[in-house]
Amino acid sequence: DGERRERFRSWEFAAEMRARADVLLEKYEAQKKAGGTDDDDDEEEGGPSDEADGLVSLLRLHTSSGRRAALLRLAAGLAGPGAPPDSALDAAEHLVAETILPSLPAALSRTERSLATLAGTACAALHVLFPLAPADASAHRASFPHLRHLGTECVLAHVAWETVPVLESAGAHGAAVGVLRTVLWGRWDYEWREAAPGDGAGGARGTPVLLSRRTRGKALERLVIDTGHRVREQKLVSAAQKKARRVDEIGELCAHLVETEGAAGSVPFSCIRGLARRLGRPLADVLAKVRCHEATELHIRLCDDTDVAACAARAPHTPRVWKYGDWTAPQDVAVANSLGSE
Repeated sequence: DGERRERFRSWEFAAEMRARADVLLEKYEAQKKAGGTDDDDDEEEGGPSDEADGLVSLLRLHTSSGRRAALLRLAAGLAGPGAPPDSALDAAEHLVAETILPSLPAALSRTERSLATLAGTACAALHVLFPLAPADASAHRASFPHLRHLGTECVLAHVAWETVPVLESAGAHGAAVGVLRTVLWGRWDYEWREAAPGDGAGGARGTPVLLSRRTRGKALERLVIDTGHRVREQKLVSAAQKKARRVDEIGELCAHLVETEGAAGSVPFSCIRGLARRLGRPLADVLAKVRCHEATELHIRLCDDTDVAACAARAPHTPRVWKYGDWTAPQDVAVANSLGSE
């Protein structure tokens, strides 16, 4: 019927965006290997016929009218059938033109700027249009995570996620943080300190299934790193103040992510262990008040003691409380020494 046709065309347009992003990423990697940054060949020409055929014109995405037309094409797959309100399209276009694009460095090649424009358009669609989706849509996506690639919002999340290394290489750590916030929690300006208690991982409804658990864990690690770079770039009085503020903000962020994402089970245990390592405390102490379902189901040891509760209770009284530590596999010294002499 007409509704399914609109949703398919919206997904097709998002898939075209990801295909263009993949081509630009290959071009970007080739330029890096060649040692150049300027584009010798021009981008493809685009016109009104491109939008009618469902193709993504990079030249039109650099204009306000082109981005608005692209957002209108994506609305059917994100917000449901029917045209979205003009206020939503205006808000999405304003986010791209006034917030996302101005946060980019001026010295960007055409390939890097095209990738940033694709990511900005995808983030604006997820930020403004995705929350308009019906409530039962997120439950349906969560029930079939193996069909993630058939959702328009998931395709857009991957378009934004794949451009993060390009933004980091260009020094746009603030824009990278915004992209990561969008693919993780559905909002460009998401502030984890303002999340209401009891909301779990927080963010817009349905965002934990936009990326796979493994990719979501990688995104959290990049968020912590880019947050540290962004604090380092701020204009403070001295280097000591920058370091102290960076350590405090990263520590608070890691503690919050361990508490929320670990309890929600939206990231693998390896990511939780990496975040706990940054806190500089024993793993059993960090997870003492967090119920990590993966660690419980797989019986993952958090310390050398077989009794995890006793290990966590003893941690504050040990001299190694401010040093990271977890379970270490026992080693047979006799066998190890014999292997070295053979």
